[in-house]
Amino acid sequence: MFRLLAGILLAACAVTAQANTGVAFVHGTSNQTNALDDYWTRGFVNSVRQGLPNQNNYVVVNCAFDQYMWDPNAAGCLSGVLHNFITTRGITDLVVITHSNGGNVMRWIMSNPTWDSRYPLIIQRTRWVNALRPPPAARRWPTRS
Repeated sequence: MFRLLAGILLAACAVTAQANTGVAFVHGTSNQTNALDDYWTRGFVNSVRQGLPNQNNYVVVNCAFDQYMWDPNAAGCLSGVLHNFITTRGITDLVVITHSNGGNVMRWIMSNPTWDSRYPLIIQRTRWVNALRPPPAARRWPTRS
């Protein structure tokens, strides 16, 4: 799977040679504090970012996805991380790799462009979202309020 994702990312970067491509890794459930080591693993992240023209253009998201997707600790946190990544790194072409409930939170952002002032830039700069096994939105309930 690592090679497949790295190959897809590399092919996509070749198509957008003038773009400043970045990749965001969005974890699934729970309240992650170290998704790089505890969720995605460094080996996986490193194998995917090898396909980037600038391998430093990546971010691993740590948010509370045990909340409803529109909660400030879920979509608010994710949009803050993505908006900051896009603006500070000058990302013009964003690829988002999500797993599980992270796909639902990203879907919320993409589907509600007027909910938050950060959403339009995120939507504009996102080329695609690769959602790995997202649950149906109706089945994902928060574990705490």
